Amino acid sequence: KYKLPPGFQKHLVLFNLLRAIKEAPEEKLIVVEGFFDCFQIWQAGYRNVVALMGSTLSPEQEGLLVAHTKMVALMLDNDAAGRKATGEILFRLARRIFVRVIDLSSEGDQPDKLKEKELVNLLRDI
Repeated sequence: KYKLPPGFQKHLVLFNLLRAIKEAPEEKLIVVEGFFDCFQIWQAGYRNVVALMGSTLSPEQEGLLVAHTKMVALMLDNDAAGRKATGEILFRLARRIFVRVIDLSSEGDQPDKLKEKELVNLLRDI
């Protein structure tokens, strides 16, 4: 789907982490699945967003989140993979930091497909 550099190990990285932690209000991060989800949320004015680059959270990515934030807002796709990942990530992270789940309203919704106004309404209380 994406052409990444040879040898790139996405499980070791959270896309946009360095920018997001500079912008993170009260050490809160929004976690999404993909690059385009991250771009869309950034453009809506939420600079504290990172992407997993997939629907799984590796132990290394978990460590990065725990080291850099006190609260995570999970905003994964509302499809079978995203819902499964949300449950798994919530279970793992909730033992270590505060986790809030941002539910997308319709089956198949993805953050990058939502209008800016919809994103603002979903994220205004985090």
